[in-house]
Order: sequence, then C-alpha cells, then structure tokens
Amino acid sequence: MLVSHHKKFIYFKTKKTASTSVEIFFESYCVPDAAHMPQHSTGQLVSSAGIVGSRREGANSTDVFFNHMPAIILLERIGLRRFNEYFKFCNIRNPFDKMVSRFWWILSNRNTDTRYLQLSFEEVRARFNQYIVQTDARQLSNDRMSYFIGRESAADDYIRYEHLAEDLEKICNRLDVPYDAALIGRYNSGVRHIDEPFAAFYEQDAAEKVARIFAWDIQRFGYRLR
Repeated sequence: MLVSHHKKFIYFKTKKTASTSVEIFFESYCVPDAAHMPQHSTGQLVSSAGIVGSRREGANSTDVFFNHMPAIILLERIGLRRFNEYFKFCNIRNPFDKMVSRFWWILSNRNTDTRYLQLSFEEVRARFNQYIVQTDARQLSNDRMSYFIGRESAADDYIRYEHLAEDLEKICNRLDVPYDAALIGRYNSGVRHIDEPFAAFYEQDAAEKVARIFAWDIQRFGYRLR
C-alpha cells in the first residue's frame, strides 16, 4: 500500500491483480529521495513524503504499514481528515479469472518441487473446483478489506487488470504524474503449465459460488464468466 503526501493519493493493494507492478510504479512519489529505486521486497518506509507498506521478504510482524493492509486500519493510522482528502484507488480483476490465478499461486507455492507441473488439465480442473467449493467465502475474498470499509468501497477509482495500461494512464493524468508504459513491471506471476482460458476451469457449483461472493465486482464492472 502507498500514501503520497505530495500527490495526495492512497493506493490500496489488492491480491492477484498486478498490484505490485502498480505499487512499484507509484512508489517514488511516496519517498523523499528522488533517486530512490523501488525493490520487489521492501521494509516499510515512512517519511514526510509519504508511506510505503512493507512487502515480501521486507515485511516484519511489527510493521505499522504493510502489504494488503485493511483500509480501516490505514484510516485509523493516518487519520480521517487525510484519508478523506486524498484520492484513493486500487486494482480490480474479473473474479472468475482472479480465482484461477489465486489457485495457481497456491498450487505452486505449496509445493517444494515441480511435480504438480505434470498434472493434466483434467486433474488441475478437478483440484481447482474442489478448492473453490471447499474454501470459506471469507478466505476467497480476503483482500476485500484492503479497499472496503464495512459494506462500502473506499476507493475513488480503479485500475482494471484487463485494461491495465489504459486505466493506469487515466490515474496518472488524474494525479498529474508522467505515464510511461515501459515502467510497468511484471511481478509475482504464478507458475502455470496449462494455458486454458479461465472459463474452462469452472464447473457449475464453483462458478455459482464465485458469482455469489463477488456479486459487487460483477455488477460494478460487468464481469462475466464467458
């Protein structure tokens, strides 16, 4: 997550939405050193210029500002006046696609070797549907708190994963910062050995569950399974 006092923005960090790429893109506006070079891992950085939440190997259990922190906690720590005054945005993604990406990330990170890469699509599909059906809804949507407070979104605008460059440029124009597509990095990509469309992974029960859990996203952005 980011807070820039100079540009007066707050970036809520969601999961599996290219959020690290966007976070690193805007990080330089949250630190006092013009020569600052963002790293994939970082400890929390707090200064008169702004705040960079810790991420990956730089995170510590005592951090005050951290990766994917809930919006309500951020509000409490920077104050209501500043929270309301600053422009707030985050990344969003088709939840049907996002759940497939999340599953691949879990599948790759829970294995200490690469034997899962030998699984056929049918085996992966069966595991995916089992994962969706058996996992608690609050766990599947556990980054909602990053930008929701209660039942309402705290974000003023969104960068859609499916239109990343277009929406990022729009946000840059809103914040009066230069846009350069070459500066959009690629981080935290999952390890896939099957490149089937995300819709092909779903059986009916899993599709209906994702549709229920992410009804707000689907209605707000017009997302569909197919």
